[in-house]
Amino acid sequence: MAVYGEDIVEEIKRAVDIREVIEQYVPLKKRGRNYVGNCPFHMEKTPSFTVSSDKQFFHCFGCGEGGDVIAFIMKKENLNFAEALEVLANKAGISLEKTEASKELNSRKKHFLAINKEAAKYFFKSATKSPVAMEFFQRRGLSIESIRRYGLGYADEKWDSLLLHMKNKGYDLKDLNELDLISEKKDSTGYYDRFRHRIIFPIINHRGEIIGFGGRVLGDGVPKYLNTSDTPVFRKGNELYGLHIVTKLSDRSNIILVEGYMDVIALSQQGFENTAASLGTAFTPEQAKLASRYGQTIYLCYDSDQAGINATKRAIEICNDSGNPVRIIRLDEGMDPDDYIRKYGKTSFKERMNEALRPADYYIHLAIYDYKRLSKNDPTQLLQEIAKQIALVISPVEREVLINRYSELLHFSSVALKSEVEVNMKKIAIAKEGNRKVETNLGIIGQQNLIRQWLLLRQFIREPGLAKLFVEKTDSQIFTNIEFSSFFKELSYDFKAKGDLDTDRYINKLMEMYWQQEGFKEIDPDSLKGPNGEDEISDWILRLENESLVEQRDKLLNVVQNYDRQKQGDYDISQVLLQLEKINRRLSNRKSDDYE
Repeated sequence: MAVYGEDIVEEIKRAVDIREVIEQYVPLKKRGRNYVGNCPFHMEKTPSFTVSSDKQFFHCFGCGEGGDVIAFIMKKENLNFAEALEVLANKAGISLEKTEASKELNSRKKHFLAINKEAAKYFFKSATKSPVAMEFFQRRGLSIESIRRYGLGYADEKWDSLLLHMKNKGYDLKDLNELDLISEKKDSTGYYDRFRHRIIFPIINHRGEIIGFGGRVLGDGVPKYLNTSDTPVFRKGNELYGLHIVTKLSDRSNIILVEGYMDVIALSQQGFENTAASLGTAFTPEQAKLASRYGQTIYLCYDSDQAGINATKRAIEICNDSGNPVRIIRLDEGMDPDDYIRKYGKTSFKERMNEALRPADYYIHLAIYDYKRLSKNDPTQLLQEIAKQIALVISPVEREVLINRYSELLHFSSVALKSEVEVNMKKIAIAKEGNRKVETNLGIIGQQNLIRQWLLLRQFIREPGLAKLFVEKTDSQIFTNIEFSSFFKELSYDFKAKGDLDTDRYINKLMEMYWQQEGFKEIDPDSLKGPNGEDEISDWILRLENESLVEQRDKLLNVVQNYDRQKQGDYDISQVLLQLEKINRRLSNRKSDDYE
């Protein structure tokens, strides 16, 4: 990611007017000193999206999104901080000068991408010369066009084929190791090829860059699939396989998400080019955001085994959070998309897509399937399970449709099902109200705590000289937000390894994290004052340590208070009580001179 200094960031924010930028996406009407319109981030009939030209801020009272003009472009265009800054600089006609550190990072990234490109060429040529690879492609029904479009390759059985090829091309083996193309021997005497006797699937991002590789073993070797680990140019949880094809499509009405490489290619070959897959990892919120950028409706078509069902449930929750409509394509038991389309063809798959279920229908179908599979005899239990799912549906019209549909299908009384739905809706309302009260009380405290954590990190970057005094003796646990904790660990590592910080790179990353935090979006970060000087930083760290200990203590107390000896036995509670005692002792012994 490119890195820019704070001065250029402020210059760009001054050069563009947030109202003019947002009006390119949303019609706005003047109301008093502000402007209002329908929110571009969620569906609404009554405008609750407000833009302030005075404060150069936006806020939606419906969904809670808010921030400055950079935050708006990040959210609307699904860009990172630097990319959004470049978009705005282009609008303002400002030339962006990257820092020396950024130029060095960019140069190194280009070098790594060149290595991956050369490795992909080698694997592709190896496949064209390999009878075993060509036999695999033929057996799986892959056309020459598909092999070329997806750059499929082959890694032979030797331990050093790629290594020797890249070495002869003049590439440093340490760079190949960093890109996970080769691995170091246990005795540190050399390297060996990581991918051997495998069909190779280059992973290509939305810019057409080869960022990593997946390999499917030929024969009985394990693991069946081997993927590039995270590298300087590749993060599995942030990418989707097949996206380089999806990005070229003009129709972005929907995108199909599948599990495997072969699923993507098989569907694409039959005309479903809007197909992508996660990369050997559980589906992530980042992948959902990426998918929503290229398809308004997300179709989930995972394997029909139990693992696929579990993955579908997780993906539904994540996609629902992204705000995009979700549909689930159901296949015959034991089949994956590749199996299905090769056996039944394009027309049959299109029919399955047209019959795709909404989440509520999907969960109800699972409940009916389990009821029949387990030969249960109590229909009341099934009625209650169906009612629970219908009660979660927000639209009254859709709830009514579901009640009528399943009461008729299963020969239930529609009155009985509707009554059970209403009972569950009341339970949900009571639970939400209870959670709201708790979140109102704890959320304010929690948000203030998180803002203090962020401000401390900002001060470490602004005053690296002072930060050196504290980073080694500050426990990363005081940063209760996972992103903040990881950021602090990275910052600490740089201090120890280099003795200094690339402040521009870190401030860019810190600002990006700020706008991603729920509850921060209504607050201009420039208006927030952090600790100033050694004494204040020391006081802030002590306060955050105390808050971290109190939070740990409260969680343990909750475990103790809800402990049920008959159900849980004696093992866990003794350890909990021991931890609780240690934390209480630390809290009682806290002194203000801990950092003296």
